[in-house]
Amino acid sequence: MAGQTATVEVLTAEVRVLMVGSRQVTMGVYRQLDWAEAGDLEPFGRVAAEREPGDSIHVVGSCQGNLARAKASRMWVTCGSHFAGQARQCPGRAEMLAALDAAEPVAMEHIYWAGSDDQDIYQARIERRKQAQQQVDGLNQALDRHRHGWWFYQPSPELWQRFEALPLIVLAGLR
Repeated sequence: MAGQTATVEVLTAEVRVLMVGSRQVTMGVYRQLDWAEAGDLEPFGRVAAEREPGDSIHVVGSCQGNLARAKASRMWVTCGSHFAGQARQCPGRAEMLAALDAAEPVAMEHIYWAGSDDQDIYQARIERRKQAQQQVDGLNQALDRHRHGWWFYQPSPELWQRFEALPLIVLAGLR
């Protein structure tokens, strides 16, 4: 430490509280507020509603003139998760499935074979559909071998970012 200068830096913090009339809102009152759709809420700020910081952001605000609360959450999902479902589908798989959906459908019902031209068209459609399915199968195998993940946001990444940027509101009471 010889030859080095020590300095003291003064920092300030702003503490925001939520008041109804002349009383500060407590955590107990917050937990009794109605839930609102996150997109419908005019947020006042974030609230530390959980003991441990996690992958959800709780906010308090106004919805149709009433005090309400909402939440945005995120979850890390991996490709091939059994619980993932359609909404949490791997972006790579989603691209290929979109390509498969774009391939001409092959409908078997009520096909009238007017001549060999119709049959040739039908056979070409079947071949294009098979090729698209083979591409999807190959992608699925490649993605299953190389697991990767991404954040799944509920209701949306935009609301998550908007809520994350809000100021923290300190509620009265420990519980």
